[in-house]
This record gives sequence, C-alpha cells and structure tokens, in this order.
Amino acid sequence: MSKVIFDCGEIGWSMYHRAHLQWRHDQGETPPNVVVWTLIDRYRFYQGGLAQVVLTDLPKELLSPFIVRNNWLYNGYESNLSEMLSKCQINPQDLLHGFKDIERYTGKMVFKPFIVQPYELLSYDKLMEGLDRSKENIVLMPRSKYGAAFTEFRNWSHTKWLILYNLLLANLPEYNIIVCGKLGQVYRLGENGRRELHIINDSPLDEILWVLNDPQTVLVVSSQSFGGKLALLQNVDTLMWGHEKYRHQVAENWSTQEGVTCTFIEDMNYSSSPELIFETIEGLL
Repeated sequence: MSKVIFDCGEIGWSMYHRAHLQWRHDQGETPPNVVVWTLIDRYRFYQGGLAQVVLTDLPKELLSPFIVRNNWLYNGYESNLSEMLSKCQINPQDLLHGFKDIERYTGKMVFKPFIVQPYELLSYDKLMEGLDRSKENIVLMPRSKYGAAFTEFRNWSHTKWLILYNLLLANLPEYNIIVCGKLGQVYRLGENGRRELHIINDSPLDEILWVLNDPQTVLVVSSQSFGGKLALLQNVDTLMWGHEKYRHQVAENWSTQEGVTCTFIEDMNYSSSPELIFETIEGLL
C-alpha cells in the first residue's frame, strides 16, 4: 500500500514534502512508494519522478484558510479529517505522518528545482508588457494570512506595507515594484503601471517563479514567510524580518549561489517601522 502526502495546506510545507521525497529517493526508494495529492499549481514541486502525483479538485473545506502547518491538520485538530479525506478516497491510516528525519532531509533543498521553461517566456513577456523592462525589479510579498491564531502575528499591517510601497516608488525611481502573492493572503498596495505590477491570483506560483528567475529581479522583501524562502531557493537576495532569524538566515537558507544574501531583521513582534525597512533596502541596493 502506498503512503500518501496530502499537500493542500500552507504552501511552505510543499518545500518540505519535496525535500522529504528526495531524501527517500536517495535512501533507495526508486520509485518511492508515495502518492502525492495536491493542487495543480503545486505540480512543479513534485516533478522528476519522485512520487506519483494526483492533481485534483479538492473539497472546498480542505481549501479553507484555517488549514495550517502540516497539511493534514485542520485548524490544529483531526476531528474532521476522516470525513474530509473520505471525499478524496484517502484512508487517514495511509497518511505519511511526521517527518522525524527533518534535519537530514531539509538539506536536500539546496538545489534549484524550479526552472522556467522556454515555452513559458512568451507568457512572462505578456505578463510584464506594461512595465519598463529596462529597470530592475524589487519584489514585495505583503503577507496577510488569517486562520489559526499563530499565523496572524506574522502579518505586517496593511498601513505599514502601503507606507513602504510609497517610499519605494517615490525614492527609487530606477526600480519597478512588483507585488506577488496568493489572492486573499497578501495585500494589494496600488495599481499597475509603468513601474508597478501586482501578481495576485488564486494560483500565482508560476508567475512568481518567472519573476524570481528574471535577471532584472534583484531583491525580494517579505516578513518571515514562504515567499522569502522561495526567493532564496531561487538564488535571489532577500530581506526578511520576524522571530526566527537563525532558521531563515542559516538553517533553512537554501541559496546555493555565492554572493546571494539573506538579510534578516530580528523582530519578535513584527513591529518594525516602514522607514527602517526602507533604509535597509536602500543599503542593500
């Protein structure tokens, strides 16, 4: 019987799932006896023959913002899990619970798994056609996630993001400002224009990866979250702030290119001022 990875929760955990499958593969499971149930926009995480992938229209209950952490937990409780999994014809006993080898396999993320294919470049050009392509790009990922209480304190307020956004536009005219994220989980900060672009929709992963792989993209700015980790995985300089400096700057900094930096402001309460973040950005450019 195959084990099941049920990947429909916070997308940051998809990275760990992918690394875990790589670890299993390296232990001799070829092909690994694992089936991944996930969303179509996460297919890139599982390319390469590391698992069987089932792409599915999952029940709406499973896509609730209250799904958190390890993907098989529903708002921290398993009381509704059996009923929800039955809708996908998954036996809870087959779930691949608790990756106890996490410190070993997270090292398997030190590679660049997301390569933009040539056929995608025309779509990227169309996406970017309103911007001044002669300018370099600063990417903002203004996290606004709500659900279980522990997820909310990582949010920086909309007011602070808006102040930072306007500071960047007014004082760094040589840069485009691109705002990225999933609809309902990031703030919109302005309108699209010659120097402004918002990539916010239900399935933005492909577009975000196109931006991160653009040689004109020089910095990603994010409070502690998936966006900053993804940027480092794609070897883009990143500025983050939050409560786990060592984790993001060192232990799970998956950049592999010499000279790529993770600048991290230790901010236990996510209360840094927009002016401090702006000054730090200026110093990095």
